[in-house]
Amino acid sequence: MWGRQASRWIVWIGIAVPRLLGAAETEPPPVVGPDGALGSAVGMSDADRLAADAAAVGAVRDLAESRLAEASGQLDIIQVNCINRKLELIRGLVKICDDAVKAYREASAGGDAELMQHQVDVAAVARGQADTLKTEVEGCVGESVQHTGETELTSEVDGDIRDDDPTDEGAVPDLSTVESVRPQVDSPADFGQ
Repeated sequence: MWGRQASRWIVWIGIAVPRLLGAAETEPPPVVGPDGALGSAVGMSDADRLAADAAAVGAVRDLAESRLAEASGQLDIIQVNCINRKLELIRGLVKICDDAVKAYREASAGGDAELMQHQVDVAAVARGQADTLKTEVEGCVGESVQHTGETELTSEVDGDIRDDDPTDEGAVPDLSTVESVRPQVDSPADFGQ
């Protein structure tokens, strides 16, 4: 599902578009360290940033899977479906990060600095998207929030309605209450006389 083409689009949208629009790069995005604490990419090597971004995306996947287990335990199908859709995308981002780590190692063995930087950028964009999906997973609300109780129907029958049932085969409809008087039709032929 997620391949090289998807990772190129992710990088292009996340990195190239802001650069084309003239967005200034002020400081690197915060990263999650191995202990789960937020840190800054300043002073971190590219390999460490790549590993931190991949770990952060993996942590989002783990969170989504735990939320899915909770929703499944509550038999909340609305929430399960919502989280499943997000989890599918998150798993794709994990795959992109894994591919970026492998490609980074190959590029570093070959000494290709441009490809190494590209893989770091891919992981950073994937992490940003994973953070967005994490917020969406937290926003998945289920049936428990939407369910307001059992539906109760109350109806009143107007007393002026006829009692006979025209659908009974043996019943003769009572048409005595129906009075119809047709007005005389004026036609153009009547005006000429």
